[in-house]
Amino acid sequence: RLDHHNPSIYPPTHSEILLRNYFCFILVCHFSQLIFQMTILIGLTGSIATGKTTVGELLRQRLNKDHILKCYIDCDKIAHEILRKNNEKLIEALELMFKVEQIELDVHSEDVLDSEGFIDRPKLGEIIFKYPSLRRKWNKETHGKVFNEIVTQLWKHYSWKQWLPGAKQDVIILDMPLLFETPHVKRFLKRVICVSIQDEQVQMERLLKRNPKMTREEAHQRMRAQMSSKEKEKLSDYVIYNDGDLEALTRNVDTIYSQLKKDLHLNSG
Repeated sequence: RLDHHNPSIYPPTHSEILLRNYFCFILVCHFSQLIFQMTILIGLTGSIATGKTTVGELLRQRLNKDHILKCYIDCDKIAHEILRKNNEKLIEALELMFKVEQIELDVHSEDVLDSEGFIDRPKLGEIIFKYPSLRRKWNKETHGKVFNEIVTQLWKHYSWKQWLPGAKQDVIILDMPLLFETPHVKRFLKRVICVSIQDEQVQMERLLKRNPKMTREEAHQRMRAQMSSKEKEKLSDYVIYNDGDLEALTRNVDTIYSQLKKDLHLNSG
């Protein structure tokens, strides 16, 4: 006989499940934030063709020299690995997206895949940047996987010893082009460094030089598809400008690195 006074025998409603999941998510976020407060996690971001990779390497050299770099998380590299690991599933997802968008393109052709049958990111980019709705669907399909891998790597490098009094606080760099466009990431960061170019024409020419087959119109689409450098600058703690040559960029990196060490009380190991 049903005991109407015992609510445990009734399955939870859809609203109750959503509410429970929401509270679990909030608890995980707050607990993770508390844990990573003991780690100096610095975000590095920048728009396309601004020289973020070069700045990342210069920062890595300086942090390694001071023996305070714990790890360098490269989100572009993670995205590439996820693409290869989930190749078949992502091809199926692409087929559905193309069908929904009514784009007459065979994703099994050389237009999208490389010679080994894997999704070719540059070739795919030529297509999805022409269709904003398709790009949003693709980002939704892949960004969650990238974020999960970021969290996994962060936990891998976490140590309970960081809670001990006087413990050395190492630095983790999170190199993420779409940092501000990805929810829940900035809350974990102590500081954000943005690489920027003040002259959009310089940025355009560097993009075209890096991609000789790209047309000026396609380059313009790529630049407009992302948050502008000006917006990223406003949301960042530090800005490294890269309008000049490598020597000028190196001086700018040295200046910001000195400020960062002073700001966060970083001491050489």
